[in-house]
Amino acid sequence: MTTPAMRRYAAEVFRLQQDLPQVGLSELARAVGASLQATSRMVGRMKEKGFLEHELYRGVRLTADGARIAMPALRRHRLVEVFLVSVMQYGWDEAHDLSDQFELGINDHLEDRLDELTGHPTRCPHGEPIPTKD
Repeated sequence: MTTPAMRRYAAEVFRLQQDLPQVGLSELARAVGASLQATSRMVGRMKEKGFLEHELYRGVRLTADGARIAMPALRRHRLVEVFLVSVMQYGWDEAHDLSDQFELGINDHLEDRLDELTGHPTRCPHGEPIPTKD
């Protein structure tokens, strides 16, 4: 079973690994706002399920299955950022942190409505692509 927390971790690994060859646990912990110990436990669970590859003292990378579970969370996060900036008039610099909290309460119906209200954007306010819905 894939949990919302696993999808969130996968989305953060996806985002971080675009700039890093391996994502260190401390970078991942900082990105998800969790302790290093909690992050280490989650990495172990995700590795068992085949979502991550983990090299001790080097970091983690998503597997193809990990990337697959990351996309819905990444899509929601970026749609929420667009909504916060374009509809609610937050600054793009505020949108990321607010989106982290907001996205957790979004279901498929609300995601579709956000997409519609924001004009079906293809990029978030930071310029990152918004994955399509499968």
